[in-house]
Amino acid sequence: MNSKIFIITVFISNIAFGNMVLVKSVETNISTNQKNDFSQKVTAHLNAQGMEIEAIRKKVNYSFDNNEHLSYMMAQNIMQEIPQIKEKNIVEYFANSALHGKKIDLCSYDNLVGLLQRTDYKLLNKENLKKVQKIIT
Repeated sequence: MNSKIFIITVFISNIAFGNMVLVKSVETNISTNQKNDFSQKVTAHLNAQGMEIEAIRKKVNYSFDNNEHLSYMMAQNIMQEIPQIKEKNIVEYFANSALHGKKIDLCSYDNLVGLLQRTDYKLLNKENLKKVQKIIT
């Protein structure tokens, strides 16, 4: 009787944990695809301006400083907190920074204020600056 219960328990736990592993794998793949899509949008924006792909990739990789996933997540937070900023604005900001060889850290107050200023100087108000402070903390 005890061996039957043990076998059933092992079988059920294999099913449960097997499904959890699959869910984690799918979530990671989706996140990676979205992150790569963000990088590709920045690359495509610079390519549309006439730059060569290899030069663009080097500049974009330098600009993201191997924190592409964090940059993507911060961009999502920014767009959620400040609806006036669209993905297009963030892509343009990254593309311009990559073009000039600057690293971007969207966890930095200065970079976020720069993004607001570049998007529309009218966005530099006390309410949005408080939102920026909230985003970085």
